[in-house]
Amino acid sequence: MRNMFRDIRFGCRMLIKDAGASLLAILSMALGIAAVTSIFSVVHAVLFDPFPYKDYDRMVSVGIAPVKKGQGRGMLSLPEFRAVRQRSRTLEDAFAMGFESLRLTEAGGDPEFVGGKLFSSNAFDFLGVTPLLGRTFLPDDYGSGSAPRQVVILSHLLWQRRFGGDPRVLGREIRVNGANHIVIGVMPERFTLYTNPSQPAIWLPLPSEAKPQTRVLVHARLKPGVTLETASADLHSILAAFAEEDPRSFPDGGFKMRLNRFMA
Repeated sequence: MRNMFRDIRFGCRMLIKDAGASLLAILSMALGIAAVTSIFSVVHAVLFDPFPYKDYDRMVSVGIAPVKKGQGRGMLSLPEFRAVRQRSRTLEDAFAMGFESLRLTEAGGDPEFVGGKLFSSNAFDFLGVTPLLGRTFLPDDYGSGSAPRQVVILSHLLWQRRFGGDPRVLGREIRVNGANHIVIGVMPERFTLYTNPSQPAIWLPLPSEAKPQTRVLVHARLKPGVTLETASADLHSILAAFAEEDPRSFPDGGFKMRLNRFMA
């Protein structure tokens, strides 16, 4: 113990004797630790936790593809989405989202076009993502019929850039496409689902009733152990009834299901 204290005193005298070199060494160590921490954070986000979503390894996008090449279809209608969610034997759950370019205006600010994402009522619970501030959508936000409540959730980028990161933005009224909306939440920085990280975005409730031609992007979570082939056959059997009822809304010559592992 006596030797240890003697070594400590000697070290302290050397640090005081050459303060410049000591300061340089301490700064170098601090920069090295910071660099290693940053690299670890990036590696962890990319390799070990690439998406901040619940059970993303079982998430798939669900689309309709033509048997013959050159014919389009892609996304599902809202009635088809609801049928898939309710009747599937191979899916744990599914959510729908729509896209819309929205014009954001507010008192004292310049108009700005932002990417609008319209989420079904279960979307945020499906993804397992909680807001940085405020809350996500509640069933009451969807109202009844085609007119949900006028509430909005901001992306982290939009919150920082347009509102200066002010937490008092919650409850604030902004105009979206000429209508007043209440800000109820702000999403974390990593939440960029189908959003360009360099572009601001907002989320709104997806109307439960929409025009028949409205198409939505559907994501689903496979039940444990279910393969893409098994799920495709299951969903095809569900949507076959829609093809028989309205063949003009499906590709000529038949359709097949297109299920792809989650990428965003």
